[in-house]
Amino acid sequence: MTNQRMNTKSTLEEDTESQEQIHTQSVSTEETYRCALCEQEFMTDQLVTVSTTVSDDSLCSYCADSLFDEFEQQTNAGKQSHSVDDTGPQYRSSDTNLDSSTISENPNPTSIEKSDQSRRASAVSWTPPRVGTNGGVLGTILSIHSLSLSLLWAIHRTNVRLIERFFDEVDMQMITILWLTLSTALMMVATLT
Repeated sequence: MTNQRMNTKSTLEEDTESQEQIHTQSVSTEETYRCALCEQEFMTDQLVTVSTTVSDDSLCSYCADSLFDEFEQQTNAGKQSHSVDDTGPQYRSSDTNLDSSTISENPNPTSIEKSDQSRRASAVSWTPPRVGTNGGVLGTILSIHSLSLSLLWAIHRTNVRLIERFFDEVDMQMITILWLTLSTALMMVATLT
């Protein structure tokens, strides 16, 4: 009887050890990638791939959110998965003019309750003109000019989104009270001096 218990106990320990080894092997086989901006490691399903003519980089959702507006993320997510997200406004790709060298506003979002989204500053989109097959100095200058315009536009879009987020989260009554308090304090200081 004791030998049977010992054998059963040893087989249970071996089974437990083999299951732990299988579990650690399965965890180690899952691939993690680094975000190109923040350099943190994420699983492949948590990364967003950003493709440019120069390179393809993978960003985490936080870094991608800081670089791209909601419409661009929804368009990319719609291409990758065909699930419908009811939490945010739904857009059609025909709502935005994607021709090169144009600035357009998204006038017709399909979400009725979020129709004021098109009036926001971040709804404006711009794409630089395509650089032709010009070679030499002219091609280099046009490429540098196109890259600088793209960089300036990205900086501008980031600033606009930050300002919009600030105004979305600000309580106007609190700002009014602070403004009145500060103006009263300034008036009191001005009258005392």
